[in-house]
Amino acid sequence: MDPFYVVEALTPANAPKLLRLEPPAPVGISFGKPIKMPKRILAVFSSLEGLTSAGWLGNYFFLNETLIDELVSIGEVQFQQFPVSVCDNNKECIDGPIKIIVPLNNIACMLTRNSDFDTDELDPTDITFVRHLAIEYDDIPKDRHLFRIAELPSALLASAQLVGKFTSLGVRGIKFCSLDEFQI
Repeated sequence: MDPFYVVEALTPANAPKLLRLEPPAPVGISFGKPIKMPKRILAVFSSLEGLTSAGWLGNYFFLNETLIDELVSIGEVQFQQFPVSVCDNNKECIDGPIKIIVPLNNIACMLTRNSDFDTDELDPTDITFVRHLAIEYDDIPKDRHLFRIAELPSALLASAQLVGKFTSLGVRGIKFCSLDEFQI
């Protein structure tokens, strides 16, 4: 079993369609720094039936309360959370069934010499495509279970321990990709 997996979207066929999201995710949401958010994030779906327990709303990553509790129970506390008001197209709303999760303190752990990637020709620090991602596991603190890679902040990583907990709970809306399978 790999020690870490990349978290990717996996929207079930029966999931409701996101119709509106206010406000959209701010620039810098994946930079690993605390962000300021409005008091209310609104997500309007085609229906409230089939809402997933985790996933993405635009560039926002979300989890339900059960998954957040599991995340905290294994010691991950380096994240911000923001409640989401979820409504259907008929204006029926539920406050807080899911929360936006913003992992903090991105970890510089990419082994660039063993990874295969392209960079932007104008900004060589901007990784634009990854064919193979290699990680220096010794650079990851033992108490980190959900984080972004400093060199590639679009990649969200989860520890095998967290993946096991989420999988045992039947998480819907995300999948866990091994580093060998990961490409962007």
